[in-house]
Order: sequence, then structure tokens, then C-alpha cells
Amino acid sequence: MDLRFPTDLTRRTEPTSAKRAQVERDVLLAVDTMLQEGGRWNDLSIERIATTAGISRTAFYFYFKDKREVLMRLLQDVGQEVYEQSAWLNGTAEGRETIVIAMRGVHAIYQEHGALLQAVVEVSAVDETVSAVFQGVLDALVHAAMDRMAEVEATGEASPIHPTEATARALVGMTERAFYTWRLRGEEVTEAHVDALAEIWVRAVYGAA
Repeated sequence: MDLRFPTDLTRRTEPTSAKRAQVERDVLLAVDTMLQEGGRWNDLSIERIATTAGISRTAFYFYFKDKREVLMRLLQDVGQEVYEQSAWLNGTAEGRETIVIAMRGVHAIYQEHGALLQAVVEVSAVDETVSAVFQGVLDALVHAAMDRMAEVEATGEASPIHPTEATARALVGMTERAFYTWRLRGEEVTEAHVDALAEIWVRAVYGAA
């Protein structure tokens, strides 16, 4: 299942061929890798991105409008990955313990894409379009969490959660901000950090044990 992303801001309308899909993946991977290796977003020129991806600068513009589009596409891909890897959030597993497992999965994704997500936050502060897509990804995760809360409430696993949307937004926002802040501080994120976040989710959804 896909999250409900604002695709009109990030997708072109041309048919997707196998070659196009591969080149786009190469560009996305090149940018993500350069950021993880310590590159700064503002220093990643189109020329450098294209060269790393194995295409020409002219070819880059055939596949992407600008490097901002690359950032938004990467953000949506990571958001989708968070959803797919979180069994509790996507409804493929149930119970308190699956929230702990899901949070550890989010930690692993943040370890892999933390530099990208940090760049997204920084660019969002000055770019309304990127900010809209970032908020769209968070909104999609919030609505997924709301759906799951409604399900566990309906099955009697949890007491009524009110207000549901405010609770979901607080939990998703807390999680994003915690990982971002830890990275910004250069703090080592341990299992205790991750389990603390998971415990807050468990108590909010299921109540104290």
C-alpha cells in the first residue's frame, strides 16, 4: 500500500520506461549517497549530481526539473519506506511489541538516510514547496497512525484515544524531531533512546501495562 503523498508537486506526467526508471534511481541514489558521505545540500551542483549518477548535465534536466525535485522524491521514498517497514503502522502486525520493533526499524532507516532527512528539514525552512511535501509526508504517516488507532480501539485492544488526530500528530512529530535533534547534536542513538520513544507510543495507544 502507498501513502497518500502530494504527488502533483513531485511527479512528472511522462510515461515511465525501464530506462527512465533506472536513470531516476541512479540520480536519487547518487544524491542520497553524497549526503550520507558528508556532502552539504547547497554544495551539490547539478553537474556533480549528474556526473556521480553517470549522466550528463543536459540529461539530468530530461529526468528532473531541478535538484529540489530530487530532494522531494527522495523524501517521499523514505516516507514510504518508514511505512512499509513499520508493521504496526501498516497493519501487518498487531500488539504492543510490534511498536517497539517498528521504532527500531525507523531508527535503522534514519541511520541510512539521516543526512537526507536533515537536509530536508533545513531546506523546508526556506522553501515552501519542499516544506509542503515534507508536511505531506508527515500528514500521510499521521493518517496511517490514526487508522491503526481506530482499529485497535474497535477491537477492544485499547481504550478510546481522544483526540485521535492530535495524539497521532504529537507522536509522529515527536519521533521525527527526536531523531533530527539527536543527529544535529551528534548524539549516539542507543537502543535505550529508541525504546523510550516506543514506550511513549505504546502508552499513548494502549495505555500503561
